[in-house]
Amino acid sequence: MSTFDDTIPRVLSFYDQCPTAAENKYLMVGLNLMFLLASNRLSEFHMLLESVPQSIQSTNPYISTPVRLEQSLMEGAYNKGSTRAKSGYFRSDIAVSIEKSFKLLSTRDAANMLLFENDAQVQEFAKQRKWVNEHGCFVFETSATHHDKPTLDTARIAKQTIFYAKQLEMIV
Repeated sequence: MSTFDDTIPRVLSFYDQCPTAAENKYLMVGLNLMFLLASNRLSEFHMLLESVPQSIQSTNPYISTPVRLEQSLMEGAYNKGSTRAKSGYFRSDIAVSIEKSFKLLSTRDAANMLLFENDAQVQEFAKQRKWVNEHGCFVFETSATHHDKPTLDTARIAKQTIFYAKQLEMIV
């Protein structure tokens, strides 16, 4: 993948310099858009997308497919994105959100959110993530450790600031 990442700017530069040879330009742009999306490099995705004319974005299937997929991902509609939406990356992404958002979640709701067909699949996934299952619900431990705010020695800071001000006044 690093080779692709290194080569694609050269290919796109070639297409920009030789418009007559650009029959596969949008195929390569679309491929790069998918690569950037899969790598979660969304700022680069949008910068590249801005270089493509709006009319091409909506009519060219090589460009419109990554655009629709990105929109679905941003909406959180992972199941709309593609048939591969049920892959591990999306499930891991959803699972992290679930772990942070819920204290308690039913097995059925977890299966629905994680795009599983049945409870057995979600149980296996839960074992991999070490989720606790109690009475048909997953229990998520929230971080009980609250970080105490660091205390500032304001008297010391004030004395130091006054000292620095006096030193500056003497210099001037």
